Amino acid sequence: MGLDRTPEDVDESEGADIDRRSLLQMTGAAAGASVVGLGATGTAAAWESDAETRIQEHRTGDLEITVEDGSGNTVPDATVEIEQQDHDFTFGTAVNAEFLYRAEQWGDPIEYQGVDGQQKTADEEDMETYRQYTEELFNTIVFENYTKWNIWENDWQNPDETAGNEVADWAVDWANERDMDVRGHVCVWGNVDAYGVPPDVAEAMGMGPNDTDFSHDDFSEADHDPQLIIDRTLGHIERIIDYYGESVMEWEIANEFINVPEMIYAVEGSGFDDSSVDQATAQVLGDWFEKAQEVTDKYDDIGIAVNEYNTLVGRIGKIEDQYEAAIDYLIEDRGIDLDGIGFQSHFGSWDTLTQDRFWQEFERFAGKGAGLRMSEFDMYKGNWSEQEQADFMYRALKIFFSHPAAEQFLVWNFWDPLHWGDDAGQEKDAPFFRADWSEKPALDVWRNLVFDEWWTAETGTADGSGVYSTSAFLGTHDVTVSANGTSATATVEVTDSDGTTSVSVSLDGSSTGDGPSWPNGATDPDGDGLYEDLSGDGTLNFPDVNELFQNTDQSVAQDNSQYYDFDGDGDLDSQDVLALFEMV
Repeated sequence: MGLDRTPEDVDESEGADIDRRSLLQMTGAAAGASVVGLGATGTAAAWESDAETRIQEHRTGDLEITVEDGSGNTVPDATVEIEQQDHDFTFGTAVNAEFLYRAEQWGDPIEYQGVDGQQKTADEEDMETYRQYTEELFNTIVFENYTKWNIWENDWQNPDETAGNEVADWAVDWANERDMDVRGHVCVWGNVDAYGVPPDVAEAMGMGPNDTDFSHDDFSEADHDPQLIIDRTLGHIERIIDYYGESVMEWEIANEFINVPEMIYAVEGSGFDDSSVDQATAQVLGDWFEKAQEVTDKYDDIGIAVNEYNTLVGRIGKIEDQYEAAIDYLIEDRGIDLDGIGFQSHFGSWDTLTQDRFWQEFERFAGKGAGLRMSEFDMYKGNWSEQEQADFMYRALKIFFSHPAAEQFLVWNFWDPLHWGDDAGQEKDAPFFRADWSEKPALDVWRNLVFDEWWTAETGTADGSGVYSTSAFLGTHDVTVSANGTSATATVEVTDSDGTTSVSVSLDGSSTGDGPSWPNGATDPDGDGLYEDLSGDGTLNFPDVNELFQNTDQSVAQDNSQYYDFDGDGDLDSQDVLALFEMV
């Protein structure tokens, strides 16, 4: 997940080049000087001190590195360098998939007003810059539009109903090739005006051209048909999840179903305007999630989530109450194993939250058993300066990252010309870059926190036993050990904030962990770093295959997947059971 963030080697004899890591540290330090106080004097405010304590507790894990020579003897006083490569936490962005693909939007060039007030056309150079920053700053992307139902299957894009969407398909592949995650937005969204609903489904909702701004050659007159809506929505949920499989790591199954309930009204009531229906506990809402769970259960690692607005922003208590009721209904009444709860987080100067209020809202939903997502963060509304926006983002990002239930923070695009603000009657005001690609203060905040304050980069010396111990942020790290003119590098995943990740790195270039925790005491009979003997009897046999088969999806296996990756594809699934079977 995410870009390889290791800087290029620097020739110190030249003295002029600055690698990317150093640049991020310098720009981040400059940002810290402007925002760290946030109204306090001398020291950080109490909320920030508390947040940093929680971050240390929940976002870091102990790392113990043992340096060995080629014969397995420990090497005292070896130099150990740790350079983080990626976060375990999701730091993502919405992207305009078509601009990422071919520098267009809806098949046309993008016209925008430059910082000099002149009209400009986005070109391929802008596209390349957009791609560069998408890779550099984020480990996850979500498409603003191109996996919305009507757009994804729209005839102008791809008339073959068995196929996907040219733009979305390319963008998913582009991200996956760069080890970036893709988040799915969205399976079902009932906003007809915003072209989120296919024309036949809009008609089945009881809508005609006089009821909406939506226009389409196949959209003619209302024909209320609840069963068609049910069949089409359930079919689409299955189709799009299966189409992308594990190329998309999580799907929002329903978006804005509290604020935009017309599709639910049409299924459960007399038509799209039947507000007597309680959308939070509607049968069809649960049916959508049951179908999604049925489909995703075929895969090892695809999450399902809800998403809604006016849950953090706007302080609209009724919306929050309905959202919570819907989540409780899905989990408690329908048995849904919900992975994510999304808060859209489109802030304006008049509806910001204090860090205490943020915390109260996170706590309200944290007990549901699903991870929290600030899914569409931006600061485009109202009269506030760029520095005020940056200061607010600092507080929001830090308080969120400090909450143990938080898992994903995504900005809603990052370059002004591609921002959606004008669709909402506001200015285009993305968090990070102006139209000429000059940087806004909020970008410094992002770099300072994500790639400096919350990033492990250190060098130390192993003790007399050849052991180096430290604390590292959860994620992927390159560990380089050096002694007597020889060095070796191993990649280490630190994923446990409660325990110690132990790894032995040999100067001959190999590395092994101390082994997984397993009820019967798994062993590694052949010393290859994979623990084939799960029954603990010292040999590989069929009981070991059965042990793995019975526990593949359990945390005891998934939390130690690197020890059971017998097919070598980087994760633990049924193919590893088959690979172990073939070893017997």
